[in-house]
Amino acid sequence: MMRSILAAGAAALVLSACSGGDDGSGSGSSGDPEPIDDVCALLPPEDATRIVGASYLRAHEPSPDLPFPLCSYQQSEDEAPFTLTVSAGEGDLDQVVRGLEMFGEVTENPIEVPGADDAVVLTTDDGDLVIEQVAAEVDGNAFVVTFGGSTEVAVRLLSAALGGDAVDHTGAAVPDVCDLDPQVTSVLGRRAEREAGPAEEAWSSCSWETGTGTSATLSTARDAGDPDRYLAEHGYVPEGVSPQQIQVPGADAALLVHDPAAAVSQASGLAQVGPVIYEVEVDDAATGRAAAIATELLTVAIGSS
Repeated sequence: MMRSILAAGAAALVLSACSGGDDGSGSGSSGDPEPIDDVCALLPPEDATRIVGASYLRAHEPSPDLPFPLCSYQQSEDEAPFTLTVSAGEGDLDQVVRGLEMFGEVTENPIEVPGADDAVVLTTDDGDLVIEQVAAEVDGNAFVVTFGGSTEVAVRLLSAALGGDAVDHTGAAVPDVCDLDPQVTSVLGRRAEREAGPAEEAWSSCSWETGTGTSATLSTARDAGDPDRYLAEHGYVPEGVSPQQIQVPGADAALLVHDPAAAVSQASGLAQVGPVIYEVEVDDAATGRAAAIATELLTVAIGSS
């Protein structure tokens, strides 16, 4: 089950904004940073759509409850994988890092972002949730992008927010998993009713229901990181369960999450082929074979693509 990292990212940035004034230790220029009048204007939804290859319908204005400007972007579906927020206007990079350190261990990796005086990739791990953000400083102002996808795409989003060009996404479109209807039906063992989902350049999703207690959802996402990161940012792992590495023919890496003690047989799986992540979620009250079905679906999805 996908979960948004928006709330965690926003909370981290709230603490960042509240955690420090100008104590002289900042890395930016002297004096207060210039205020950001309209943070949503930094990255119009149509530019975000071009860069990611997934539709952003609109940008939500900052909440009056937040002490700094943060713009969140609505996608075409509630559970789309490419969560996006942009914040700016409250302090420098040092203040952002100090705020994130209140959540857990923060790793900083320098990175080049066109138009920035300084830029880093910030990874915060509190032992349960991993948040990756790309942050840049311009004239004492920190600009932060929280994006549920690859670092490379996040850098392009941040560069566009700083005034650079909105570079179109690259690479082939992901496979439309709804085209796998015959293969999925074969794995499920009986005719399943298909519910078509979105099919965009960067991601697609489709669901099947047998009507006898077995259902499956298969999704693909491009430039969404490796299985470990995707699971940390979007997935759900039941308490006491550890993801297992599995072998899926044709996959660079694959993980399975399955709780054999659960009352209803459920499983989710992830597999990576190049820049594409395949995700499957299975409920199987009928036969109790959720883990086996999830592995089979990943195998046929990759073998048919």
